[in-house]
Amino acid sequence: MTQKFTKLEVAEHLRTGADARLYLEACAEEGPGDGGLVRAALSGIARAVNQKKSLSTEFS
Repeated sequence: MTQKFTKLEVAEHLRTGADARLYLEACAEEGPGDGGLVRAALSGIARAVNQKKSLSTEFS
């Protein structure tokens, strides 16, 4: 049996700066130590900020 995975779009779930901070902290703690997960988290946070530019005060 083959498992199907869907891509998680983090930008859709980060609503505030606190969400972004907690997500980044969790990725830093859970990552394997090579920085890959942190880079992916920062990329997702950047997409969230860009998608919500009109609401950028939420990410203050």
